[in-house]
Amino acid sequence: MSTKKRVYDIAKEYGMTGQDLAKHLRDRGMTQIKGHMAALDDFLVLQIEGMLEAEGRTRVQVRARYPASLSCRYRRRSPVRVLWCPLIHSLG
Repeated sequence: MSTKKRVYDIAKEYGMTGQDLAKHLRDRGMTQIKGHMAALDDFLVLQIEGMLEAEGRTRVQVRARYPASLSCRYRRRSPVRVLWCPLIHSLG
C-alpha cells in the first residue's frame, strides 16, 4: 500500500503553490479537489501529472536550503541558545 500524496506535494514538484494548483484543477473540471490538502490516490496523481505535463509544465528540482549535515540543534524551550551548530563551530 502506498502513501497518498496531497495536492500541495504535487504543486511543490512543479514549482507552484498548493492553492494555485487546487484552483487550476477545479477549473479543469476536477470537482473532487476541494483544496490544497486534498489526499489523492495513485490514479489521480498520474492523471494530474499527465495533465500538467501535457500543458507544458515541467518538474522543478527541489533542493533543501542546507544539507542535513549542517542542521543546527536548538534546545526546545530556549530557541535562542544554540547547543551545537557546524556553521558556528567550523568558524571557531
